[in-house]
Amino acid sequence: MPTSSVQSILDRINKKGRAERHLKAAIRSDPLSSYEDLQMELVRVGFNVCRDTKREDRLLWSKERANWTDNQWNNVVWSDESRFIIHGNFPGRRVLRNGGGGGIMVWGCFWVSGFGTIAIVEEKFNQDVYIDTLAQTFHSWYQNLIAKTDKPLLLQEDGAICYTGLYARLWKEAHQIKGFGYWPAQSPDLNPIDHIWYSLEALVQKRKASIHSMEDLKVALKEEWPRMDAEFAKRLVVNMGRRYQAVIGAKGGPTRHSFFILFFIPALINVRTFL
Repeated sequence: MPTSSVQSILDRINKKGRAERHLKAAIRSDPLSSYEDLQMELVRVGFNVCRDTKREDRLLWSKERANWTDNQWNNVVWSDESRFIIHGNFPGRRVLRNGGGGGIMVWGCFWVSGFGTIAIVEEKFNQDVYIDTLAQTFHSWYQNLIAKTDKPLLLQEDGAICYTGLYARLWKEAHQIKGFGYWPAQSPDLNPIDHIWYSLEALVQKRKASIHSMEDLKVALKEEWPRMDAEFAKRLVVNMGRRYQAVIGAKGGPTRHSFFILFFIPALINVRTFL
């Protein structure tokens, strides 16, 4: 049992000292105890363990879609925003995907057969800016794709307020943009677009010698986006069923896809930087 799992249980209990002693005794008795086994043991002896709602939401969400067919996954348009920065000076300059502030924010989307639109976000990404992004770069592409494929496409969005606020919801309803309606928190492993962002980072990094300013970076991002590998996008969507089964197997907890996104892909990109 990982120490982090034990700590996550203790964090939801008031009398941690006695609970910790009881947990250690339970683990010594059965070293293979699961996360749920330990929670139930504490409840059995009288501790009030609050629900791990994020974990339960992820598990329920995944179970509801465990039997989705390939055609259902093929009808999802995956979206998110990301930020890119220029780090260092030439010749050691690097273009990096950055989760913090600064740099350039972009919003993009893709589906099983390729890539949709990408937008440079010049302002703080709130509901107004998101609606402008949809209106100017996404809506016409989305409607044309529906007309071309004759499929009821769903736009995937996470739970950020810029996506789920009342103004944004009403605008999407008025323009017939359908989505899931809800997305479980802290679930980057359920959205394959992180792999897309890191691939875009690798493509832009190859032209680092010509990127001297933020304007150069904007141009590079826009030019490399349509050059992304459509077959790669297809492979990501084809494997969606495995992602959700992995969450079910982990009972709503982190999966190997979480580890891959957080550690392996950034490391791979950093290696490519110096090739």
